[in-house]
Amino acid sequence: MVETTKTKNQTSKAKTISKKVKDEILYMMEMYKHIFMQEVSSTFHDLLIAFKNNPSDLQEDEQAFVNQFVSYFKTKNLSIDSMLQNKDLFMSRELKQNEGSFFTPLRWARQAHKLVVDTVGLENLKDYNVWDSSCGSGNLLIEFPECKHLFFSTLNPEDIPIVKERVSKVRPDDSFTAFDLDFLSEIDGIFSKGFTSLLPENLQQALLNNEKFAIILNPPYSTRGTDTYVGRELVRLGLTDFKTDLYRQFVWQVCNLVKVHNLTNVEFVLMVAGSINVSKRAQSTIELLDNTFNYRGGFVYPAREFEGVSDGFEWGISTTHWGIKDGEPKKHVTYLEMDTYTTTDEQVDVFDYDGSFLRKDRRIIDTGKTEYSVEVQPSMDVWSQGDIPSDRDTTYVKISSYGDEVITDDIILASKLDKVLFFLYARDTLRDCPRYITFQTTPLNTGDIEVREDNLDRAIFYMAYGMKVKDWSERSYQRFIPPVDDDYYRNVYLPNAYLIAFMTRKNMTYATRDLKTRDGLVSYNNPTFFLTEEEIKSYIKHSKLQEDFDKHYKPNTFILSKIKWAYENADEVIKQAWNVYKGIHVKYLENRVPIEGQPLTSAYDLNFSQIRRLENFDKKDEEAYVESFEKALSKMKEINQGLTFDYGGHYASN
Repeated sequence: MVETTKTKNQTSKAKTISKKVKDEILYMMEMYKHIFMQEVSSTFHDLLIAFKNNPSDLQEDEQAFVNQFVSYFKTKNLSIDSMLQNKDLFMSRELKQNEGSFFTPLRWARQAHKLVVDTVGLENLKDYNVWDSSCGSGNLLIEFPECKHLFFSTLNPEDIPIVKERVSKVRPDDSFTAFDLDFLSEIDGIFSKGFTSLLPENLQQALLNNEKFAIILNPPYSTRGTDTYVGRELVRLGLTDFKTDLYRQFVWQVCNLVKVHNLTNVEFVLMVAGSINVSKRAQSTIELLDNTFNYRGGFVYPAREFEGVSDGFEWGISTTHWGIKDGEPKKHVTYLEMDTYTTTDEQVDVFDYDGSFLRKDRRIIDTGKTEYSVEVQPSMDVWSQGDIPSDRDTTYVKISSYGDEVITDDIILASKLDKVLFFLYARDTLRDCPRYITFQTTPLNTGDIEVREDNLDRAIFYMAYGMKVKDWSERSYQRFIPPVDDDYYRNVYLPNAYLIAFMTRKNMTYATRDLKTRDGLVSYNNPTFFLTEEEIKSYIKHSKLQEDFDKHYKPNTFILSKIKWAYENADEVIKQAWNVYKGIHVKYLENRVPIEGQPLTSAYDLNFSQIRRLENFDKKDEEAYVESFEKALSKMKEINQGLTFDYGGHYASN
């Protein structure tokens, strides 16, 4: 076994935290554990983030404890940001040494190894140097197959003894080098090898001699602390986009090493949050990888698999494999096809590549494939808006969906309401869609999309598709790209989508009567109300509702024609749910008794959420709605599977 420790001084800008302060942090964490009777290593980091961003999310006793914690360490000149940037600060040495699973669980590290093994082969791997430049406690490479030499580097010097001890114990016959290195403290150029000069001699020689490399990396993923030497150089080179996140700087550094040293045999496995595949800001990163390597494949798995991430986080980890070989032709990729995985609680035996037993671990389940377009596709908000002008030329007061109070006096801009059916609050990733989808008579945010006759179909697609099509926690951060406008979309999908969209409780389009604002009384009617004029007149029994209808009725012929067409072509299960939904509206038009002092109760065009707030609402109607709507959603999920999407010229269904 060969073991080399770097001794050169580093130029790291990271906050140095003394062992005494770290011990004090661990002591206070232990106090938290005894006070609140819960394990702290997986929750305390999240507590600090919640305290920093929105303290009201915490219980009062938790707020008090964390406030005391933060205040105390301010006296030690240690800010909350410094603590959050130190990703393993809240782990004891024993936890890092014995488990080493805070960053990359072993099961997913082995899955990343498999990408390289399947490409190179076990025997050929013996000619490869393998490097993790953000190794932490060494988990990502601790079980890597036999290779020429293992390199572990980390920003934190205190990790080095842990890595040495783990590797020496687990791989006593393998040669490795563990050293501290600020990976972003220098760069190499044509005439200067400032970064390479910081490396151990054996790694320098491997680069200069164009030896074979496998670089496997789970870099820091943060928009804080980006003012590194590499970041400043990127700005100077006009590559500002790469400076915005630490992982982008890591990717640029790897690609620069390949370019400067003219490396011709490199396998690069990158494990980062799944947003790399969909974020507009990450487009340049994908393009750089595509120009440097050939894409070989990859997989996505839930972030909750990490020990330090709570179950509530519905986002994914993307692992992509890129590489080049001597004589291999360059092939640019238009889309990234990736396997999607999750795990079950079942424990199964895990064996090493030589057949020896390693440990028990959770079973990995293949849940299919997903695709990401490399080329920038129109985002859902841009696509949904269509050709509707974005200029806002009339001002309105922001109001609540209750219709009887002013939430804020802030003025928001909107277009003339006589042209607008409703406003769509859209998000661009599948992870966010189920939480944020709403239709509003007036906009909630200045960026809400105006929905008119011309782009109604697109808004309906967004509403129905985003509600329930897959388990977003497994495929989160997949960009919400538009469907192919084919016969299936037009004649099968849209009819069902219309009924689902208009009867969902998330459809917060509402009526408002005599709202008290600083400018006087304001009324809005609901332009998407789906009953005909004749039906409304026949159902109304109370004179107050009749007066309201005579005063506020607005023709809704266009919506009615779309609903009629949708009902005639929809699936029977969804039509049955629509009948229940319509029946509830009819019942409460017939039986509604206006309440003195609550002008909204005399409005004829309430949406379902408003009806549920009436004093005489029957919970049996709620139960009937929920039961029928759940069946409709299940059917809609089946229908969604038939849609086709264009991933940069590659067409795929769900």
